[in-house]
Amino acid sequence: MLIILNTSSAQIFSEEPIVRVRIIYTLDSLNIVFKDSWIISQDSLEDLRIKKDDSLTITIEDDVIALNNLSNGSVNNFNHLVFKTESVSGTLKIKDVPYGIGWWWEGIEDRIYEGEIEISINENNKFDVIVSLPLEKYLCGVVPYEIGSDAPLEALKAQVIAARSETVNALISGKYKASNFDLCADVECQVFAGNNKRTSETDKAVVETKGLCIFYSDEVIGAYYASNCGGMSEDVENVWPSRSGPVPYWSSNFDSDEEQNFNPKNNPDEWIMSNPDVFCNSYFHPELPEWSKKNFRWQIEMTNNELSNNLNEIKEIGILNEIKILERGNSGRIIKARFIGSKDSLDLNSELEIRKIKKPPFRSSCFIYDKTYATDSSIIYKFNGAGWGHGVGMCQSGAVARAFSGQTYEQILNHYFREAIIKSVYQKF
Repeated sequence: MLIILNTSSAQIFSEEPIVRVRIIYTLDSLNIVFKDSWIISQDSLEDLRIKKDDSLTITIEDDVIALNNLSNGSVNNFNHLVFKTESVSGTLKIKDVPYGIGWWWEGIEDRIYEGEIEISINENNKFDVIVSLPLEKYLCGVVPYEIGSDAPLEALKAQVIAARSETVNALISGKYKASNFDLCADVECQVFAGNNKRTSETDKAVVETKGLCIFYSDEVIGAYYASNCGGMSEDVENVWPSRSGPVPYWSSNFDSDEEQNFNPKNNPDEWIMSNPDVFCNSYFHPELPEWSKKNFRWQIEMTNNELSNNLNEIKEIGILNEIKILERGNSGRIIKARFIGSKDSLDLNSELEIRKIKKPPFRSSCFIYDKTYATDSSIIYKFNGAGWGHGVGMCQSGAVARAFSGQTYEQILNHYFREAIIKSVYQKF
């Protein structure tokens, strides 16, 4: 039994916790190839043994689970399945796993998983596929997808500790929890994609930081992070006001070791069109990976018709006539905006809601716009923006550049999470 000990010095675990991750929830057919021998437990019936290199198709038929293509024939009519490997690190491949659903990087890919795998049918008559595995193994499938396998070791370690802190905080608080899982596998929680991109270096970062988390007042914090802050992080209360009021470890700071002569909140045009000397700017740090370089500053165009249609899906306002920016956070991210149409107006009071006026969403809500006209007199909005993500906590691009510049994981995390400390979440075991 897992016990969380709240001691005078820290929140700690008496043993390594198990993390339950929902990896699939939109499919009604699964294609699995077994890389090792596995056992399938189905309801109260006799276990099925699956041989290495066997394949299996799982479908939903008449509201129950049907197994097909087994070497020993077809087996049907189950409500719940549990897959367990017969070896310590046995794996299987699930083909065509969806990821990034609703975002501009949405796609499908074959993914390799280990751990215990549970399959059931959800309320939408699709499969819920849940992977359960120890926390440290889980992190091995998070780090390479969140920051990249080729990031320098100190950045990988910073990412591991941030991800471990976010996971532990989620396990304790239950902020992402449902009846059958603790976290999802995409950006709404943090990206977990199994073993595909694991390397010896990413695993090393997990092993060498085992149990380390970020604490404040003897509690593990949710160590949020985003791809590229655009040069300045954002206060948590401007992004998730329901989660927290102002705290030093989720506060807005420039992604540099010196103050910058900018005021993104009051002068967003100057900030977004500038080229500041910050760690997440590839102009000053060309060693940054390609996924970062294209997101520090960006441009997008939308027609007025497209924007109006997207807004009308939220509320019927007619043809968009005007956009009013009502409030920005310290980083320049828009946190309140009014969209005035020919029939009505719409107020959006959330950084993420504002990003979603585009499909797929804007990289961030730190943007300015110009209203122009095409040759056919149709209206076009030209958006210039900064950063990728909510901007709270650690800037992953900045962490990579800092590591390349010689900073340690402690120095990296101390910049992004002010006044917090790093210590183990495990009782010695």
